[in-house]
Amino acid sequence: FDSKILSKCNLSVIKNPVDTEIFIPKDKTGCRKILNVPVDKKVLFFLSDYINYERKGFSVLEKALSQLKQEVTLIVAGRGKIPEKIGKASIKHFGLVRDKSLLNNIYGACDILVNPSLNDISSNTVIEAMACGRPAVAFNSGGIPELINKINGQIAIDKTPESLAAAINIALEKDFDEGTIRYKALSEHSLSVIAAKYIELYQKVIGK
Repeated sequence: FDSKILSKCNLSVIKNPVDTEIFIPKDKTGCRKILNVPVDKKVLFFLSDYINYERKGFSVLEKALSQLKQEVTLIVAGRGKIPEKIGKASIKHFGLVRDKSLLNNIYGACDILVNPSLNDISSNTVIEAMACGRPAVAFNSGGIPELINKINGQIAIDKTPESLAAAINIALEKDFDEGTIRYKALSEHSLSVIAAKYIELYQKVIGK
């Protein structure tokens, strides 16, 4: 912990929570039919409040899509305008999604969440995807290495389109286990687990 002011202080890290009763695994084919998404293609998902925030990395994802080994469908949720096709990806744009039931269906419909954020402390979208049993691909930034491992996704080491495309290609070839991914979310990010950690910390502070 490199800080001249706080380096001598006790440091506690509590991860972000997610409601694992709202974000749950769902039937992939059923979700795709509801959303009118092809059932015979691999489906990626990108989510951001505003698509064109530079730090969210969509411009990097655009360049990576042309380097994929196969045709895919990219579901996009967020404000902004994008073309109907980018590289090897057909685009399904839902605009800004506030409805958690719809968002759960989108997670359920995708094969992989892609989070190309260039600067992220800890991604709630990755945790939500985990709760839905879906793997994620993201850059090696912030708290991402604490969230993603080879069991639940793939990390792109360099913040380049080439590295991102390589990570997506690897993830598309892997056979991820939905239950194992879901378990990581339940054991590390469920509301009850995080609440218990806060209670433990408050009791420790009060005791002192």
